[in-house]
Amino acid sequence: MVGILWIGIASVLLSRIGGILFGPMLFLPIVLPLVIAGISIFLMFSRERISASHFYLFSGMLLFSTLALISTIVNGSGLINWTIDVLLFLGPIIWFAVGTQGVWGTKALKLFTRGFLVISWLHVFLAYFQAFVLHRDNDHVVGLFVGMGLGAHCAGALAIVLSFYYLYNLLGQRRKDGARFPFVVFVLLSFYVVVLADAKQVVVAFFVALGLAMIWTQRYYQALRYRVKSWLQLFLVIGAGVLLGMTIFPALGTWLKFQRLETGLRLKMQVFPLIFYSFAWWGQFLVGMGPGNTVTKLSFLLDKYWGILSAFGGTPSALKETIWIVQESHPFTNHITGTSGFSLFFSWAGLWGDLGLFGVTVYGWLWYVIWKMFPRDDWFSKVLILMALMLGFLFSWLEEPQFMVAIISMLLIHWHELRHNEDSFSA
Repeated sequence: MVGILWIGIASVLLSRIGGILFGPMLFLPIVLPLVIAGISIFLMFSRERISASHFYLFSGMLLFSTLALISTIVNGSGLINWTIDVLLFLGPIIWFAVGTQGVWGTKALKLFTRGFLVISWLHVFLAYFQAFVLHRDNDHVVGLFVGMGLGAHCAGALAIVLSFYYLYNLLGQRRKDGARFPFVVFVLLSFYVVVLADAKQVVVAFFVALGLAMIWTQRYYQALRYRVKSWLQLFLVIGAGVLLGMTIFPALGTWLKFQRLETGLRLKMQVFPLIFYSFAWWGQFLVGMGPGNTVTKLSFLLDKYWGILSAFGGTPSALKETIWIVQESHPFTNHITGTSGFSLFFSWAGLWGDLGLFGVTVYGWLWYVIWKMFPRDDWFSKVLILMALMLGFLFSWLEEPQFMVAIISMLLIHWHELRHNEDSFSA
């Protein structure tokens, strides 16, 4: 099962490269979770008992799918809309539920970790090649994610996850100074890809998530010295973020201008009243306007692949065009002079618009279950989860299979490493 899981995750990360030679590979990130879910359900019923966490995960995914189907039927959306929307949102949950059904052996964990790191370093190498050999600008430093609209952002996201992994290992293990040096190099090499790709929103989300995770976990430390150490690390993180903005990443200054930030967020929040006043009846506040009918990633996929999806009964979104016009009408939000961080098209708004309050509640609860599957004082997992959820407020990050697979892969590796040290689960 570990091998199947790794092949699936590797296929998602390599799908953009593979799609150059074999077009259908572009659809693998959406389709593969369905295959994995079928295998997982078979394995689940073959076990005598499953853990409470996995019961909640699978029950929650079934409830989410049912609510999405009700919204589809009520609003007259196509069944292909329901299928794709559910898979985009539940894909990462499925990967995690499958990967944690049993504890991997030491050898399997090492192979999975090395396999993920090899792909990640291939991504870093390609990003450097694109920047320094092909001399591409920031928006075209995409690493593995060629020909992808959010390619540069995903390039930065995968790189920062890789850098964070090495930073965690550098801080968490007692090593001699000589043994620490390669880890410092790995952290810097991978993080510099974020600078090359100019992934500002990823950096901001990461540092905010890191700060919040430190504040959250420090209260569980019993010894005073660990609390003091945690607060010192928090101040160090804040200082590192400020220093980064003043030196090698001055583009971060865009986010530190209060007036620009206030205006951008106010413009961004327009999406909620635009969706609300488009509701035909009060029940749509609870069940939404139907999959793909507002501002989810699916609304763009329906436009891009309309020739294929229309044949399967896909239904486009009329509201998307209105919101797009509103977004393009201001220099802070349009796709030329603006930033995607102020975009009106982001996952949480789309989830509410498509599936209503019920859909948002169930989806948030699924992530809460994953949060609880890690020790309460484990800041590594908290940072990754918070970063993903916060990025969902900026753009359609929760529906980007490549980004979410990178997050889930690192969470899986960390979860199994903790399980190999059961003392970590005494909290």
